[in-house]
Amino acid sequence: MRSAVLLLILLTAGCSVTPRADRNRTSSPPGDPDSAAGKAGKAAHTVAKESGKIATKAGKALKHAGRDAAAGWKEASQDDKKR
Repeated sequence: MRSAVLLLILLTAGCSVTPRADRNRTSSPPGDPDSAAGKAGKAAHTVAKESGKIATKAGKALKHAGRDAAAGWKEASQDDKKR
């Protein structure tokens, strides 16, 4: 008897659930670049691209500064040896 009641509850719950495809439908078709999500994706891509360029420039500047610091360190070390 308990198993029949349990089966009835599970069947009722299963029938009331809508398929995932129906729940995820939007007014615009998937992959529509003119939708809000498409525009947000374009903006995110642009920001990521620009961030990459800025990071590359910053990396080069940091590398150059590191070389300058090493050269200064070496020069100071040689000056100390001369004294």
